[in-house]
Amino acid sequence: MTTGFLARHPWLHHATRAAAWPGIARDGLWPAADLLRRAGAEAALALNRTAWLDLGQGVALRRQGMPDGPLRARLAPGIDAAAWRRFINEHVFLAPDVRRYLAADPGIPMLRLSVRTEALLAAGLQPLWCRFNNGFLDRSPPVRRRRREFADWRPLADWAGEPVAEVILRGRIPPALLHPPT
Repeated sequence: MTTGFLARHPWLHHATRAAAWPGIARDGLWPAADLLRRAGAEAALALNRTAWLDLGQGVALRRQGMPDGPLRARLAPGIDAAAWRRFINEHVFLAPDVRRYLAADPGIPMLRLSVRTEALLAAGLQPLWCRFNNGFLDRSPPVRRRRREFADWRPLADWAGEPVAEVILRGRIPPALLHPPT
């Protein structure tokens, strides 16, 4: 139920480079695909980013770490690695806890952006939640690997108290919805 999700997760967060804040404060938080299109780099939509990708003007996209071979072994039948990365890149990613993302690149100054979950809904955005971090390639043995699929993300109304690792949404989060960074 949505009210249960709102009570448990009233705030969602996004981790990004500190240098990105001026542009986000002005333009909002955009999916990677939109940023790539704005930069004329659409070809990168289906590619694995092995390092941060600098798009200029303080805009940089986080490395993905989803190489074809290991990713293919973790995708449901019928989903190829390029399609998965395109899907990932079409969404803004939020999480109840972003400490791991803030610490992932110790040499890069990072910040946490926060947004009230209720404000996302009031703005007409339709967040989907997932109990897994689907961008992280686990190191479990092949017999225990969970196969990722697009249906891993479900509407907030379908939440019944399960753990939430990430929340995604299509479209831009307007700057007015973002709480100042910490």
